[in-house]
Amino acid sequence: MRTDFESSYWTFEETVRRYDPDSLRNYYREVLADIDETRVVSTRAVMLDIGCGYGYFMQLCLKKGYDSIGLDISRWALSRALEKSVKTILCDASSNLPLQSSSIDIVTMLDVIEHLDKPQLTLTEIRRVLKPKGVLFISTPNLAAIMRGIKGKKWYGFLDKTHVSLFTPFHLSRLLKKCDFNVLKCYAPFDVNLPSRLRSKAFQYSLIGGQLRLLARTK
Repeated sequence: MRTDFESSYWTFEETVRRYDPDSLRNYYREVLADIDETRVVSTRAVMLDIGCGYGYFMQLCLKKGYDSIGLDISRWALSRALEKSVKTILCDASSNLPLQSSSIDIVTMLDVIEHLDKPQLTLTEIRRVLKPKGVLFISTPNLAAIMRGIKGKKWYGFLDKTHVSLFTPFHLSRLLKKCDFNVLKCYAPFDVNLPSRLRSKAFQYSLIGGQLRLLARTK
């Protein structure tokens, strides 16, 4: 099992990327809003958060009534998550998931797929454990982001050396379809100096924002 996601990695996340509940709260609410839009799962659904980290997202899911399970490769992160009394599994998502087939309603991978050497294998396993009409939400650095062209090698998607699989919207959507998912929504939020009523929709679907978000479900 890889060991490059232990304490030093999380120190970087906390200090540079501000991995804390306050910084992430709005982002997580937006994720849940997207999932709610599918209208195919109940609030009592079983949710698996792959790459759960310290469990901040799971705590919010629990408050909404989801039965949440967290999976992560990092013993360090899970030791922190266990302090929050959430269900966790120590596992490398690149291997077989220790869950029964058709047992999960929702899977989330928030900034995780870019760390996987063989993302197609993981998506195939996710497809196995999801129920029919199950929901998958993925977020990841957007290789088509306008800031990638501006910053070049200093773009945040390249700075993290554990990022080994980066995608454009087209290539990630194609991979999901290859793994037998229906893509429901694909967008990239883009913050610009415009009134919120203009930037919220007009720019996120331009697919040039830094973070790619994709919502899909099983057939």
